Amino acid sequence: MGEDEALGQQVALGHDEALRQDLMARIEARRSAAALYLRENRPGIRRRANATIVLSSLAAVVTAGPAFGGEKFSEGVQSLLGLSSDSYVWRTLCLIAVLVSVGAAVMTNLPRCTRPRSTGSPSPKRPRPSWTG
Repeated sequence: MGEDEALGQQVALGHDEALRQDLMARIEARRSAAALYLRENRPGIRRRANATIVLSSLAAVVTAGPAFGGEKFSEGVQSLLGLSSDSYVWRTLCLIAVLVSVGAAVMTNLPRCTRPRSTGSPSPKRPRPSWTG
């Protein structure tokens, strides 16, 4: 092996090492950014998750009475509340179920509406590494 070839291999190895170090620095920067994001947003994420669970459970509870009790349930609630018709019971329970279900759906999809969209393409400011093709 000649001196020129040995020098060329050293330059290539140095270039590969620089690329590895650059990649490791980018990975560490991404990890740090992700940790910061989670630290800042985790309380809000937990509140939304808890609200979604509560609203979904409430929808299930509101619909469980009529589903399992049928007419006896609605007549019992009608007489308990002194309503003139058991249709008020059904209508009210259905309205509550709709409202809490919509609330749960909104809370579930809220993070998708508030985060910025990714374009999926690499940043034009950074050159693509040579090993990506």
